[in-house]
Amino acid sequence: MRKSDPGGIKRLSQKDDTNHIFSLFSMRYTIFYLINLNINLQNIFTDILNMNERKRELIKRAREQYQDIFPCTTRSNLDDCFTVENDRILFWFNTLDASTHILTAEF
Repeated sequence: MRKSDPGGIKRLSQKDDTNHIFSLFSMRYTIFYLINLNINLQNIFTDILNMNERKRELIKRAREQYQDIFPCTTRSNLDDCFTVENDRILFWFNTLDASTHILTAEF
């Protein structure tokens, strides 16, 4: 229960002080979490854009070097012919002579 002082200002009990501190900590943690989540989402979005750019570059390089390129074996389109290995992206494709080739780029 709260006690009033003569000036009409209510003093919080120790329990209220603890709840208030906990609420401030929770709000601070939530804000920190949301900021980090936003940064992580921005990084993920940037990685996706970089990945798509690298894919386009590899397809362009393959077409410049081999002219006619096709997806490997059971793949239906060139977008399915990529593999990520550590910090590299690998592009697998076939040419008119039915041979398989690979181009790589750093990711």
